[in-house]
Amino acid sequence: GKAPAPAPPPAAAPDEGAKGEDYRQFFKKPQTTEDYWLALRYEIEVGRFDLAAGLLHSMLAQPQPDNMPPKKPTEGELLALEEKYGMAAFLELRNVDWSKDPKAEEQAKKDADDLIQQIRDAVNKKLNDPAKIQLYVKNLNGDPEEHDFALKELYRGGARVVPYLLDALRSAPPEDRPSILDALRRLGSETLPPLYAALDSDIP
Repeated sequence: GKAPAPAPPPAAAPDEGAKGEDYRQFFKKPQTTEDYWLALRYEIEVGRFDLAAGLLHSMLAQPQPDNMPPKKPTEGELLALEEKYGMAAFLELRNVDWSKDPKAEEQAKKDADDLIQQIRDAVNKKLNDPAKIQLYVKNLNGDPEEHDFALKELYRGGARVVPYLLDALRSAPPEDRPSILDALRRLGSETLPPLYAALDSDIP
């Protein structure tokens, strides 16, 4: 019979000396706030905390072309990150040992605290926006997708949403009240004190 074709030669083993910084030249340069976040998370995962610290610093003041001032993360970008990755992912930055250089370590810790505070401020501003809360309460009686998103956001709002729900409960037509009552039942325990206060009041 016909002899089998010879097996192809094995692929050359990667050059150990090329495993350091060189492969990063193939990485896409971060363009957005989320790009910086993903890049710094990657460097943390592979143990390059010094590179992660640099990315964190650049994330807070993203370089722009043509001598334009650095771009800071917008509230919308920070809210999107918190929504997608959760606040715990950012709080974990406080546990990273960034550098053996005390000055670099101090700067990275300051940057981590700065990012966390910016995200907290953005989230609190959103959760304290009366127009947004009223829209979420209204959407409890929207289509299933609107209802589910509204319930999630109201849950995140905690105790501050209770007065809006109670106002809606008083003014809503009977057919809309079950969804509002259901939302009140589903909120966290921190909503109980303002709810008790309302029940103890003389408001009909």
